[in-house]
Amino acid sequence: HSLTKRETQVMEQVVRGAANKEVAANLGLSHKTVEVHRANMMRKTQARSLAELVRLHVEANQSETAATGLVEQRS
Repeated sequence: HSLTKRETQVMEQVVRGAANKEVAANLGLSHKTVEVHRANMMRKTQARSLAELVRLHVEANQSETAATGLVEQRS
């Protein structure tokens, strides 16, 4: 399942180590809304912990970066 634009914004901040309250302040959301987005991300990715969620995000970005680099090399 793909993440919504807002979930992606929350994910990026979580990966950087921002706490829920920080994410909420940065995005102009309530703390509870950030918790809901994080819960949705966990459900969609089937991550069992925050550490696993971050790992999945990092791995996905590494795969995407590698694929983009491959396309650029072929051009």
